Amino acid sequence: MSKKIPIPKTKTDDPFYRYTRPVIESTTQTNFIKLVNIAQVAMALERTPQELVQYLKKALNTNVKLVDNIAVINHKKGDIPDIEDILEQYISRYVMCAECSIPETYYDVTRINKKKVSVAVICKACGASKKLPKYDFSDWIKRDQAK
Repeated sequence: MSKKIPIPKTKTDDPFYRYTRPVIESTTQTNFIKLVNIAQVAMALERTPQELVQYLKKALNTNVKLVDNIAVINHKKGDIPDIEDILEQYISRYVMCAECSIPETYYDVTRINKKKVSVAVICKACGASKKLPKYDFSDWIKRDQAK
């Protein structure tokens, strides 16, 4: 069983804090990094593994694939990114509530007109809503949530 850390990992002052996720487990090969527990991390964040892979692809600006619930990242030799830091950026932008700092959120995709779609992160705990910028990762979220 993998080690659990709080969501976000800066929340370390409460020993009974209930929002936790597994630490990313990775194996490094010549030109690849395999994230073997990406599905468990996604489940803890109440997101899909595909969404985490798409975010990593955009953040790392490299090829990332999901193969049998394992994320495979193509990287240059000697250039190993800090996946935990990138995941924490994702959590602060797309998982944490901006008002109450609780990681119980979901996406609300609203069609404004024929061409415009708005994406907001809604908090299940306090009901706060944070609209995502249109140029951000929200383009992928719009397509994924429309399915």
